[in-house]
Amino acid sequence: MKSRIFMTLLFLFVCAYSVTAGELTFSSEKPQKGTIVTINYKSEGEFQKNEQLNVYICCFYSGEKTIEGFDAPMTFDNSKFKFEATFQIPVKTNFVLFKVGNGKRFDTKHSEFWQLFLYGTDGKPVRGANLNCAVSYMGMLPQNAGRIVNFTNAIEYFQKEIALYPDNIQAQIGYSSLNFDMRKISKDEFDESLKKIIKSGFNENDEGELRAVVRALRTLDKSDKAQELEHKFVENHLQSDLAEELAMAKLAKSDNLKEFSSDVQKYIKLFPESPNRERVFSALVSGYLQDNRYDEIFTLLNSYTDVPSSAYAKLAMAYLENSEKLTEKQIKRNIGKALDILKYAIDEARKLDYHYKPKHLSDSEWKLSKIYEYADILKIYGQVNHLAGNNDDAIKVLNESKKIFDGSTPPDLYLELIETYIETYRDSIAYNLATEAIIESKNSKETDNYHKILFDTLKIEGEYKQVYDSLSSIAKSKRLIELADEQLNIPVNLGSVTSLLGKELKYGSLKGKVIVIDLWSTWCGPCKESLPAMDNLYSLYKDSSDVVFTSINVWEKEAGKERLDIIKKFFGKSDYDLPIYIDNTNLLPYTLGVTGLPTTIYIDKKGIIRFKDIGYVSADFLMNTSDKIDFLLKK
Repeated sequence: MKSRIFMTLLFLFVCAYSVTAGELTFSSEKPQKGTIVTINYKSEGEFQKNEQLNVYICCFYSGEKTIEGFDAPMTFDNSKFKFEATFQIPVKTNFVLFKVGNGKRFDTKHSEFWQLFLYGTDGKPVRGANLNCAVSYMGMLPQNAGRIVNFTNAIEYFQKEIALYPDNIQAQIGYSSLNFDMRKISKDEFDESLKKIIKSGFNENDEGELRAVVRALRTLDKSDKAQELEHKFVENHLQSDLAEELAMAKLAKSDNLKEFSSDVQKYIKLFPESPNRERVFSALVSGYLQDNRYDEIFTLLNSYTDVPSSAYAKLAMAYLENSEKLTEKQIKRNIGKALDILKYAIDEARKLDYHYKPKHLSDSEWKLSKIYEYADILKIYGQVNHLAGNNDDAIKVLNESKKIFDGSTPPDLYLELIETYIETYRDSIAYNLATEAIIESKNSKETDNYHKILFDTLKIEGEYKQVYDSLSSIAKSKRLIELADEQLNIPVNLGSVTSLLGKELKYGSLKGKVIVIDLWSTWCGPCKESLPAMDNLYSLYKDSSDVVFTSINVWEKEAGKERLDIIKKFFGKSDYDLPIYIDNTNLLPYTLGVTGLPTTIYIDKKGIIRFKDIGYVSADFLMNTSDKIDFLLKK
């Protein structure tokens, strides 16, 4: 059980589900800065009129990298059969993204979000509006504003910005960079365009312009000049986003713990609302733990007025490590210390100080993330109580955590409760929890094993396999219903790829089939783990004529025979059945809106991208991926 504790710390964890897109309209088609806008929303049946909905607003500001999140409560207008809210747009805003939701389910317009440009008195979008719209399509926004990546749209809005404001340095550099990435201009043409743009002049006190120029200078191998500009800007703008980034870089270069600790204190004082706050405290705890200075870090944490609960949880976890080397007395003492420290974590998780709210989150998003943070700390506290043999306390705390998580209860919480109930001879409750875990798709091998044992122990009627299969069927039906609301809606026209034997595959010939596209590269660490899992997935569908798998090597520096040799060396003696292809143009990732590897794309029979998985998580990989394929096969 000890190996299971603290497997994940799910802070700022919000279990969000998308819903079918409704209709969002605004009282003004061309609002100006500072305008009060009325927002009307008509649900497509996913939200009921008695639900408390908010409209979530992400404001983009001129010259600032970080967006600011707001929310406004919506009321249902019975005469219009619509939800309605009003919001005063901050004066420095030039572009806005919107979504609607109840905190757990959101209408994001199929991850497209609704958008609003701010206009000047001349009736044209203000400077930077089209620029920020372009940036919003490039996959660089926080998760709560995670608009679908679309590089074609980004190009279009860069062009619109440049047409209205030809002197916008950011738009020019962004447009030129994206054209180079998409192989529309050569490296020489790209370099010449950057030199010309920089030579035209820029505002060294505008963070947006300066950032763009710094990126351009580094592309041109002029890092010294770029660094000089950065430091000059930061000297005059101590609390800017750039200042924070450089402060983070300095933390990473600290030579010793004393220097690092001092730099952390300066960082926290300058940037109290930083989204990196939790990460910084975690690194601080890790530094002290590496030197076995447990008491010192505990004292240091207590010197701060507000500490992320995860920092205390990390320290508590450290007391439970390497227990196999300790005596029983030492283990008992360390468990006691862990419980004491976790009480501090609980106190911190209970706090709702908006002073420390990350700027990109709205008030209600911050509040919900704190609620889940509290639930997660309670889960850990319950696990340690169970470890200590305090089963009654463990059950009380674990159930409180489960109540807060509600439908988002994590698998390890189910398992901990099941084991604790079994140890206290409450098998019926344990069996019901195991059944619930299966239905909610929160089961594990251990949970399933307990379910079978309890089924036999309680002498429940029927054949176990039929019971389990029935529960699993219910679980899958629920997952597929959720997938219906999570669909993207991106029509795509793809070209062709080439097999390792040189055979061309044209995607246009695959209409009417479900297409699974797996993008990877030999230099990608996670890809080494994802490819065997993808091969296992392929084995489930290789006999189906309705599903086509294409596992595609992209973004390699090498070309031709050298690239083939690297790929063959990468696979070595691995025996994959998965069809492997090469994207010789390296354009496919941009067509598909891919920003990192591995990425898996699921395309329906009509050639529309419906799902996109970014990265690789081994837990439940086969279940989650096969669900998407099965869903599209049934459409």
